[in-house]
Amino acid sequence: MKNLLKGRNGPDQLSQFLLFIVLLISLSNLLFFKTAILSILVWVLLIYILYRTFSKQVYKRRQENIKFAQMLYPYQMKLLKWANRQADKKTHRYFKCPNCSQTVRVPKGHGLITITCPKCQTHFDKKS
Repeated sequence: MKNLLKGRNGPDQLSQFLLFIVLLISLSNLLFFKTAILSILVWVLLIYILYRTFSKQVYKRRQENIKFAQMLYPYQMKLLKWANRQADKKTHRYFKCPNCSQTVRVPKGHGLITITCPKCQTHFDKKS
């Protein structure tokens, strides 16, 4: 396998995402829709994934993958922020500064507290 992929692009983040999409489409086609158009779309995507994986135009494939990663980055950060907030839910609360909308994290269970925004130094009172 190592010799087969020597000098080729190999699987990258975009190919893996497309493979996930293929699996979702296949599963939905199998369970719900059962249309020929979705089957054709699955085959086209699989051929494109194989083309990307075995392509010797490594520079072009990397540029495509970089554009994909840049497009995906904001959504990954939102998901990571949400996951961190869910992990902190029992011990901390999050408030937005009324002046600059900066999010401030404070510990729970301290009653009424005065919060100082780290960005604009505005003071505001909230119950933690």
